[in-house]
Amino acid sequence: MPKKNDVFDKLAEKMGAPSSKRFAKILQAMMTPEEGQLLLELSIPASCSELAKRIKTDEKSLQAKLNDMEQRQIIRKINNSYVTPANIVAFHHGAIGWMKEDLKAKVYPLWGDFFYAEWRDILVDGFIKRKESGAPGAHRVVPAHKALLASPDIKPEQILWYEDMEQILRRSERTVFMMCGCRGLWRKCDSPIDVCLHVQYPTAGERRPRESTQFLKPPKDVTFEEALATIDDCEDRGLVHIPLNTSHGDLFCNCCDDCCMVINPLLHRGKVHEILTPSRYRATVNQELCGGCQSCIDRCKFDAIEMQKVSGSKKLKSSIISEHCLGCGVCVITCPKKALTLELVRPPEHIPTVSVLELFRWGQAS
Repeated sequence: MPKKNDVFDKLAEKMGAPSSKRFAKILQAMMTPEEGQLLLELSIPASCSELAKRIKTDEKSLQAKLNDMEQRQIIRKINNSYVTPANIVAFHHGAIGWMKEDLKAKVYPLWGDFFYAEWRDILVDGFIKRKESGAPGAHRVVPAHKALLASPDIKPEQILWYEDMEQILRRSERTVFMMCGCRGLWRKCDSPIDVCLHVQYPTAGERRPRESTQFLKPPKDVTFEEALATIDDCEDRGLVHIPLNTSHGDLFCNCCDDCCMVINPLLHRGKVHEILTPSRYRATVNQELCGGCQSCIDRCKFDAIEMQKVSGSKKLKSSIISEHCLGCGVCVITCPKKALTLELVRPPEHIPTVSVLELFRWGQAS
């Protein structure tokens, strides 16, 4: 029988954090050594009966354990087989949403410590490896819908529905906001927590908000008007809409640069302009209107705006650093002089029209 620490060390290695005592400590807090051993066994998917034969145990008692583990999302069930989450992200995104209340005070700080000390670098190394493989970026920026409305040179017919939050919400047959798995756990800013947007389109998506009797704060369905008001508030706060980099995405994060597990690590490593896929738009400045207040610089998370001297003006005026602008539009919507707008600079094929599964298989196959 392996020692307790051996189980969690091996499991941490399997999930992509070799030698990480921090991640092993998270695993130890979230499951028993016996459950950890089952996760090791289920790195090769198996049904309950197949696993029972493999580890020589009673099928009925094993089924009860697997049901409980699947309910807590520390394992997944695909068709009739159980499988260990493929990596830390998959484990985190599933398990933290269904964690029992009495564990949160203990486990959330462990996740925060791991994120800032180690996980950020693991994530960026993975993003870099994906880029080097030739696969498209895993995440993209969606422009603030109020910035699109404030940009008269952009015609409505030029805007793709899956890059406009208003159209995305109108197409959704079920819309919920859930806890942000970043801010909700390591809470490094005052931005709202329950703004992780899940939409469900009439053509059944690959993933849906999961129901559970154990979820003490179940996701509440919201109306189109309620959802749009929340999105407007996120944009006013300077949060950036970031889904997966496909037209088929059904999860839209509203991201800050203090907590977000995409933006923060990339900024930390100086890789955000290289890795994060921009929207099809870019900010532009009418310097005649610019009042030089620099509010846009304060709003920009991507170091894409600088102040420069302009002939005939005593004030410095804002100027866009084109190669840095990711087209989020948060600078546009609060400009007091309405000097900033978005311009369309990339074609429709800039956004992959593959499924979520194809997006990630692309990276694995390359």
